[in-house]
Amino acid sequence: MRRFDARLNDHFARLTSQLSAWNGRQCDALREVELLGDSMIREIARLQSQIASLEANLVEAANAPSTLAAEADANRLSPREASSRAA
Repeated sequence: MRRFDARLNDHFARLTSQLSAWNGRQCDALREVELLGDSMIREIARLQSQIASLEANLVEAANAPSTLAAEADANRLSPREASSRAA
């Protein structure tokens, strides 16, 4: 009985240490997934902000077509012509 009990205790100790190691690896993996999720959320928020800014710029540009046309005309002129027209 003592040998059986010792063997059982040995198996239980090994199993316990293996479970502890597995639990540690699982906790590390969960922390990595949480960090990845947090990074993705921050990136999505940043991209949403950029998209909102671009949409605002597009609306502003659509509401001011005469300014854009004047700038396009000035860009097509050579630097000498643009300076003479400005004067």
